[in-house]
Amino acid sequence: MAYIRPDPPNGGVRAWSVVVGSFLLQMSSFGYLNTCGTFQYYYQNIMLPGKNSSQLAWITTLQIAFFFACGPAVGKLVDVYGSRPVIAPFAALAVISLGMLSLCTEYYQVLLAQGVAFGIAVSGTCLPAIVTVSQWFSTKRGLAVGVASCGSSFVGGVIFPIMVSRLVESHGFATSIRWSMVVVGITMLVGILLCDTPFPPQYKLTKLQGDEETGQRTDRKNSQEIEPDDAESVGSKSEEAELDSPVLEPETPPMNEDKNTKGLSVLLQPKALGWAGFVLGTFFFMWSFLAPFNYLPLMSVASGMSPDLAQYTLTVTNAGSMFGRVGLGAVSDKIGAFNVMCIVTTFTATSILAFWLPLSYNPSTAGIFIFGGVYGIASGGFISLIAPCVVSLANSQLENLGITFGLVCIGLAFGALVGLPAMAAVKDGAASHSFEDLIIFTGVVLAVGSACMIFARYMKGGIKFWTKV
Repeated sequence: MAYIRPDPPNGGVRAWSVVVGSFLLQMSSFGYLNTCGTFQYYYQNIMLPGKNSSQLAWITTLQIAFFFACGPAVGKLVDVYGSRPVIAPFAALAVISLGMLSLCTEYYQVLLAQGVAFGIAVSGTCLPAIVTVSQWFSTKRGLAVGVASCGSSFVGGVIFPIMVSRLVESHGFATSIRWSMVVVGITMLVGILLCDTPFPPQYKLTKLQGDEETGQRTDRKNSQEIEPDDAESVGSKSEEAELDSPVLEPETPPMNEDKNTKGLSVLLQPKALGWAGFVLGTFFFMWSFLAPFNYLPLMSVASGMSPDLAQYTLTVTNAGSMFGRVGLGAVSDKIGAFNVMCIVTTFTATSILAFWLPLSYNPSTAGIFIFGGVYGIASGGFISLIAPCVVSLANSQLENLGITFGLVCIGLAFGALVGLPAMAAVKDGAASHSFEDLIIFTGVVLAVGSACMIFARYMKGGIKFWTKV
């Protein structure tokens, strides 16, 4: 007898406690990664002044790339074993990698500890947390994922940049990393205790089905051990049943079927094209998504802002991201995740070209902070809507959501891998290392990603954009 998965609880104390656990896990994983601008400024001006922007960009690039590249493997582990057994060892790796970072003095050491080890650790803690929340909710999925993802934007992205920069000034780099390591370890421990899947993982179901099949074979064996008279009566009844039952002819396979044509038709189906458009959209968006997070503090200092004040541009951007993740996530439950995703991606690209670009010619402190807040709202919506869009494309099939979400992460990984180094090369190649070429490049790539998202939404829901998709 096959296991029938119950509907998601869609609320209740247990479901919302999972949201709290996911909030803490994302705060201490992807939230810590959001301090990339603070680290970029410190490495370039104090710790590693001999390295250019392209070289330093590889630190953040490797973190993001490993974060998403490990997605398929982590997702499959979550489907098979559940979230809690998967998160625990990666959380330990996160703490160890930060401890090693506090001892680093050379570029290659930082690259291995922060870029590789912490990137892998973040993948095994943050991605299961996102998937688990999606499995606990149905009609409130956008709101729940948005609230949980605030951990990486508001708390992680606001507290950690201020904490690290202030501790570096007063106690040095090593001490600041060790204190943040303590915070990461405690929050991850609480998150692990709260975060778990709502239904049995696949390995438990396989074991239960195996036990059930063994029991059925035993019952059949016992039923065959009957008296001869009973066997004759059973045999006569079965013969009568065979006479009364209809005869089923084998189905004739279709003639002259072109396998190549069939394969091509599958690839050109709206569902497949919708997946392709969505993955391409996430690829292009992740390519340029982190540009303001990485370069807004540097641009602020170059425009005359004090370094202390420039660090708060990240705080404002991440605070805006909180409102985008919660507010736009709640709106997506009403009008559809894909509809909101199209609006968000279009507005994000527009904010780069219409708002950030003019500030590179005529910078102002107020304008830079306003742009940071606006971009945070738009970009935060993109992050929180990825999981609901994946569920929509998967037709709400939650059993294999881990591997499905992980495969989408491949596009995000490639975008992250080529994005920051490409943007750093554009910036370093510009005259007087200005930011205009970087901003234009960022805006154009985001616009391409937005077009791909609109195409994916069209293939999923058709031309009627007022339909909830």
